[in-house]
Amino acid sequence: LKKFPHSWIDVHTQLIRQIKAYKKEIPCLYLASPLAFKIVETDGSDIGYGGILKQLVNDKEQLIQYTSGTCNSAQKNYATIKKEISAIVLCVQKFQSDLLNQKFLSCCQLRFSHSTLVVHYWLIWEYSYINKALTRIT
Repeated sequence: LKKFPHSWIDVHTQLIRQIKAYKKEIPCLYLASPLAFKIVETDGSDIGYGGILKQLVNDKEQLIQYTSGTCNSAQKNYATIKKEISAIVLCVQKFQSDLLNQKFLSCCQLRFSHSTLVVHYWLIWEYSYINKALTRIT
């Protein structure tokens, strides 16, 4: 670069301005408030899963945390409903420190036809998880 310095032109200035403008649009992450209602949004696919933890403060959603992961070869063969449920479970496990002893809403990106199945499987999973926890305590 010392031997062949690049000249600064108007295109470079415009690019820097665009980067600064995009930077202002990036959502800010907030600290989790123990009093705020939490929302977990998840999505599962053939490639992987992702989740967002948000909280409601003064009727506004604030982002707390993101998570994502990839599917292994066995998980890629799962049915769509099982991929979605796996995404819910993995995201809740990841966010458990902020969700512990709190009620929260879990939203997943599903078509309407699968939503009743997700609720059914989620209740079965929740029931078995609570039973395992209770048997460890007693």
